[in-house]
Amino acid sequence: MVYFPSSAVVSVVTVMEDGRSVESHTIGRESGVGLLNAASRRPAESRIFTQVAGAALRLPAAALRNRLTESPAFTELLLRHVHATTLQSQQFVACNVLHSAEQRLARWLLMTADRTGTASFMLTQEYMAVMTGVQRTTVSAIATGFREGGLVRYSRGKVEILDHDGLHAVSCECAGVVHAQFKALQAALA
Repeated sequence: MVYFPSSAVVSVVTVMEDGRSVESHTIGRESGVGLLNAASRRPAESRIFTQVAGAALRLPAAALRNRLTESPAFTELLLRHVHATTLQSQQFVACNVLHSAEQRLARWLLMTADRTGTASFMLTQEYMAVMTGVQRTTVSAIATGFREGGLVRYSRGKVEILDHDGLHAVSCECAGVVHAQFKALQAALA
C-alpha cells in the first residue's frame, strides 16, 4: 500500500541495534509513503510511523506499478520524489553531525509546519527527542528557550509557531535547503 498524506506527517527512522533511532526523512503533503517500496516490490527497511496525525489517501502497490508502466509523466514524478528524498536524507546526515540540537529542533519544527500546512500541531517532547537525536531533557530545555524567546507556544504536546522568521533565524541552513526541496515537489504536483 502507498499513502499520500494530505494533512498527516510521516517519519522514516533508522533504528540501531541498541534501540536508539534517528529520523532519516519526513514525508507530508508534498510526497508519498512507500513509493519506492511499491515500485520496486521491496519491503521497507526503515521504521515508518505517523509524526502528526491527519488524513492520507491510499493506493494499492499494484495500482502504482501499473500507473508507472502506463505514464512516463508519473514515472518522472516518482523520480523527482526519489531525488528529493535522497537530498533530504543527505541534508539530515550533515545536519545531525554539524549542527546543534537547538538548530536541528528549529529546522524540524519548520519542516513540520510545511508538511502540515499549519503553524499549530500536536507533538510530544519525547517524539521531538527521537527526531532530533537527543534526550528528552535536552528537548525540554530547548523548547523552554523557544517559548521564552516568543518563538513558539508549547503546552501539553501542542506546538504553535508564533514567530516563523525568528525560528528560521535560530535554525541552520538545512531548514532553507529542505524547504526549497519541499516547494519543488509541491510545484511538480501542481
